[in-house]
Amino acid sequence: MNISADITAEDAIALAKEQESVKTFLEGKTIVKELYVPKKLVNIVVR
Repeated sequence: MNISADITAEDAIALAKEQESVKTFLEGKTIVKELYVPKKLVNIVVR
């Protein structure tokens, strides 16, 4: 996923959650942690 470098953490995580490839991994899971490293990474930890 390519997004603007100046996006906020909340917006980046929300965009990631909207991706079909991510939605399949989130279904039926509990989100434990959401991590955003500016200009590099969005990570969503589920259990």
